Amino acid sequence: MPTGPDAPDEHIILDENVKAEGHDYYSIGAFKVSPNNKLVAYAEDTKGDEIYTVYVIDTESGEYVGQPLKGITSDIEWAGDDHLVYITMDSILRPDKVWLHKLGSDQSSDACLYHEKDDTFSLGLQASESKRYLFVESGSKNTSFIFYLDIPKQNKELAVLTPRVYGIDTTASHRGNHFFIKRRSDEFYNSELVACPLDNVAETTILLPHRERYLHYCHTNFRRYFCGLYVMYTYHTFGGTYLD
Repeated sequence: MPTGPDAPDEHIILDENVKAEGHDYYSIGAFKVSPNNKLVAYAEDTKGDEIYTVYVIDTESGEYVGQPLKGITSDIEWAGDDHLVYITMDSILRPDKVWLHKLGSDQSSDACLYHEKDDTFSLGLQASESKRYLFVESGSKNTSFIFYLDIPKQNKELAVLTPRVYGIDTTASHRGNHFFIKRRSDEFYNSELVACPLDNVAETTILLPHRERYLHYCHTNFRRYFCGLYVMYTYHTFGGTYLD
């Protein structure tokens, strides 16, 4: 935020206390600023059932933009300055469909990017730290696989990053010309970290292999002032547990 005598005056974009007036329950499940900082999309639940309605407001005027998106989860992300990606649920409130919405259009005309038909899996959505990609994860008890959306591309379609392999859990991040993927299974139960180039995600290189007595937690830090990979090891011995 700019500071100093020339900094613009602060102004309220959204007052949750005001929005909560007249409701027995009120919660904002997501608050997402558009890449150009001109719009905010927020997800609102007024019943406590975790079924959200999404509104888009202009950050300068406070005016609403377009029509609200109804019956969705709190997972929303911007896909450029004029598109939103969101998830809806089936009749048992399982997140099962990913949608692409263009601002100004009706929700009924939104494009379904993926439908998870296996009712043992549920969907989740997050943006990469770089903000270039959106990751869609489909996960069950001990299995997860990931799609990605390349935001700058005009043709906004999901592509497979990690395939569905039962018994393997995966998480992903992005930096530069590579995706970084952490994988866990019964075989490599302490996890391993692999990298793959953006133009060939099937070509993986193991950066941190599974180690029998070391459980490592991998944390990427890709800020402008630092670029690196943090790894914390938990070392198990017969006499105790140690952190490195």
